[in-house]
Amino acid sequence: MKTKKLISLLLAVVLVVSSFAVCATSVAAAENYNEYEKMLEDIKPENNYGLADTVNEGKIIQAWNWSYANIIANLETLAEQGFTTIQVSPPNELKMPTKGVKVCEPAIDGIAPNGWWMFYQPAGFQLNESTDNALGVKSEFVEMIDKAHELGLKVIVDAVINHMGTDDDHVGVYTNTSTDPMDHVNPRAAQFEPELLAAKAFHSPWVDMTYKENYWDGWSDYDIEEDLTQHCTSGLPDLATETKLVQDTIYEYFVELVEAGADGFRFDAAKHIETEHDTYFASDFWKNTLLKLRENYPQKECYAYGEILNKCGDGRPFSEYTELMDVTDSSSYWAIKDAVQKNGNGGSPTPYYQSEQFDGCDPKTVNFTKENVIQWNESHDTYIDGGTSSLTVQQRNKIWALTAARQLITGVYFARPDDRTGANRAAIEAICANITLGDAAKTSWTAPEVRAVNQFDNYFGDAFEHNSTYDKVTMIERGGLGATLVNLNGTTKSVNMPSNRLAPGTYIDSITGNEFEVTGDDDAGYKITGSIGSTGIACIYYAEDTKPVIPDVPDDPKLIDVSSGNYPVIEGYNTVVYSAKSDWTQAYVYAWMKGTENCITAWPGESMKFALVNDYGERQYVAYIPVEYDCYIINNGQGQQTIDLEVTESLGMYMASQNAAGKWTIGTWSPNFYPYEFPKDDPTEPTDPTDPTDPIKPTVPDDGKVGDADGNGDVNVLDATTIQKFVASIFTEDQINLKLADANADGEVNVLDATVIQKRLAGIEI
Repeated sequence: MKTKKLISLLLAVVLVVSSFAVCATSVAAAENYNEYEKMLEDIKPENNYGLADTVNEGKIIQAWNWSYANIIANLETLAEQGFTTIQVSPPNELKMPTKGVKVCEPAIDGIAPNGWWMFYQPAGFQLNESTDNALGVKSEFVEMIDKAHELGLKVIVDAVINHMGTDDDHVGVYTNTSTDPMDHVNPRAAQFEPELLAAKAFHSPWVDMTYKENYWDGWSDYDIEEDLTQHCTSGLPDLATETKLVQDTIYEYFVELVEAGADGFRFDAAKHIETEHDTYFASDFWKNTLLKLRENYPQKECYAYGEILNKCGDGRPFSEYTELMDVTDSSSYWAIKDAVQKNGNGGSPTPYYQSEQFDGCDPKTVNFTKENVIQWNESHDTYIDGGTSSLTVQQRNKIWALTAARQLITGVYFARPDDRTGANRAAIEAICANITLGDAAKTSWTAPEVRAVNQFDNYFGDAFEHNSTYDKVTMIERGGLGATLVNLNGTTKSVNMPSNRLAPGTYIDSITGNEFEVTGDDDAGYKITGSIGSTGIACIYYAEDTKPVIPDVPDDPKLIDVSSGNYPVIEGYNTVVYSAKSDWTQAYVYAWMKGTENCITAWPGESMKFALVNDYGERQYVAYIPVEYDCYIINNGQGQQTIDLEVTESLGMYMASQNAAGKWTIGTWSPNFYPYEFPKDDPTEPTDPTDPTDPIKPTVPDDGKVGDADGNGDVNVLDATTIQKFVASIFTEDQINLKLADANADGEVNVLDATVIQKRLAGIEI
């Protein structure tokens, strides 16, 4: 779970550690409202560079192939760049040497004899002690982690625990056609894992040593589950993870890693290891490894995320894994990548997490949330294979800004070994043929804009977000006091666009030093003006000395649950329900005002929320469009779209037929609409200006005294401390009376309530 981070960190620390007398003196000092100045203080080395407290709260850098010695040499730079966590390559024993080997060795007879992929060919499950390993040995691993922890940095390891390496420790064409898994295990494994080999603790492979994720010939849940978890994984000998011997071996490896200082794991090929929820091949592997580790090492973070790309296999929901670890969300990345690569003319720069639903007689649903996913980004696989290798530094860093600046999004930045681009695998292999495993180049990860975005997110922690795109500039507003702006269509740009949640005043961009201005009021609306610099990215902070006034939180219709098929009609919006063909895995509505070019957001438009699969097998999507926008095109973001539609009321639509241009005409239907009103806050009693010694008079709850946060029947300095610990996430909601803790009756529990209590106890007038 993500946790809170207090923006006004300095004030919180002063309040928590001070005695009553010191507190009374400290809170009397003038408060600094200048967020830019506070951020500059926060990122100083003596304040741990402003890094997040946990892996889950911060940003991860994939230090691909970096040796431990080179990681140590870069630790200070990594901290200055705002990365909280370093993800290291698999640190276990390998089937072949990697020291002195190039990242991409030239192929012989179509087979590369060695290279980066050797790190994914385990010979044993223990920290490496072989001197022929390019990463280093165990003592260097421990030294690297110790030095990282001194700077406030975390370290997680890439854990390859589902399979072992093959026996192709040779050059030339691989001719082993045996279907006995023992004939494929690398000989070096006998040195490190003799018990596994003696017990033949492996699954039987398919004839061609492959697996099938989609088994269309006689499809069933059984086949998919079996194929994914009980047979060979991509030509590699698959461990019998359901057996006690394998579980004990992997658990002991986890223990060694944690006791060496590791803070967590990235699980390679996680969906190929069964869970206790599987129907035919359930096992207690995760219970006896990861969960057992967390139970036995409660003082350790033991963060984990699983590499699960696209899906878990037909009929296997992500919920099997999200209860154990974060899972990778790859679909959002491709939407962001498209938005950047297409200069704002496609994709989605700020995609929503969608619900996942499976069809069939036993439908299963899981919600992807910011609490259980990690934003998948470019990886070593897509870089080498050519899927993302053509992206420039500017494009990759824009994609990173649209990921890292989001509220509570954990993401991974892939540290390329070289910033040159390549159109395909051959081009990248040519570049990497001159780079040695273990090297750590200062490539795009050291860019000023990467540092600025990381520091921006570290500073704002879990502060709320509001996302919008206008004139191909995406703005991610955070906490009403800062924003990251990304120009999807170029670099330097003068911005004049609507602002939704930013307090009026002057803001400073931490990349260029440029000033931005937010002006307006609740009646006329707000706008932001300023200039984005040559990176195409700006990270701005409120820079006024006066107290900010943040506009009210707008209601968000997208949060309304529609999985029952009941659709709300909201004042000021038209509710659009669209029944799409089953192959539409996403839907967008591009809306504009009739007779103008004023669109609600750039093409392909607003992401529609998936609701359900109806009785006809159609996927129903819903969107809420302000009534001012009356012309629509609904599309799937992949080339299919409707004709131009004019819609002036809430309406249900379905795909009727395609015209000569291939665009869909629509039919209409009547969804189950119901009137919906957003809940309104209860009014509180206003301040009584006639009593200068007691100006704040909140409504007293029936069950106690205002300010009695700890519920002991009295109001004293312990109540202020209780509030401070709650704000700092030391206390949870069950350790505080939230109703009574709201001492200033502003509807929130924060450090201001602690200040009110302390001033009242000290006899200081407010």
